Amino acid sequence: MDPLNQPPPPPPMGSPGDSNQARMWNMWCHLSALAGFVIPFGNVLGPLLVWQIKKNEFPSVVEHGKAALNFQLTVLIVLLVRIAPKVLLPVEGGQKGGKGYVAPKVTVTVDGWIRL
Repeated sequence: MDPLNQPPPPPPMGSPGDSNQARMWNMWCHLSALAGFVIPFGNVLGPLLVWQIKKNEFPSVVEHGKAALNFQLTVLIVLLVRIAPKVLLPVEGGQKGGKGYVAPKVTVTVDGWIRL
């Protein structure tokens, strides 16, 4: 057979252990968010640490680490936006109430009019 017409050699395959290791660390990128149940902000710190430690060893950890961290940051922002008014508004009402302020009584009639 002519050496010029031979198909290229197949790419070298890594050991099956490398694939299993990569899959395990991809899994830990996502599961490390459960650290938030034990450590404050652990849901963000867990994926961040796994991603930063293993990103040079396994290229797939970069994708999974970014995805897990992005999701956890989104959840954190949504929680802060949803909780902040529930914490801040009662404080403001309590401060005004302590100074003798009484909120006006507001009623809404059946036909949709608002009466003070």
